Amino acid sequence: MPWTLDRQKRTLERIGRRGFLARFRWALAGLAAGLGCAGLGTGHPVAWMGCAFTSLVAWSAWRTSPQLARARRALLEVRPERGAVAIRIEHGSDSDSCHATLPGGWRCTFIPQGWTPAEGTFEADLYRLPEVPWPVLAITADGLVVPREQPEPGAD
Repeated sequence: MPWTLDRQKRTLERIGRRGFLARFRWALAGLAAGLGCAGLGTGHPVAWMGCAFTSLVAWSAWRTSPQLARARRALLEVRPERGAVAIRIEHGSDSDSCHATLPGGWRCTFIPQGWTPAEGTFEADLYRLPEVPWPVLAITADGLVVPREQPEPGAD
């Protein structure tokens, strides 16, 4: 069952807190370093595999957390403007990948939390921060679009 917009917003508010994100990123980095040291000390392949996996998750968290923090801040502090968001779904062999084109031609990938996006162009509330050139959050009628990483500029 899809989440309501209110539930999606509450989830963003909770996970987008800077303190939580910072602790999570550093905890993952510390765990990866600890597993790397264990691999060096013991030579055991399980420690090396754990180090590699945790390093990938830490790298992903490091790249995603600034986007979540910006989206949370904009949701709490900024008055939205109306605009259009184009959503495209790429169907892969093991999972689907969601892509959005935001006003200004900014292209990004996003992970829908609690909803299943459809392809098309949708009206949305767009949240911008003065120090960031792209919309840091778009809210369609069905769900939140938060860029996973820094969007790439493109033609509008």
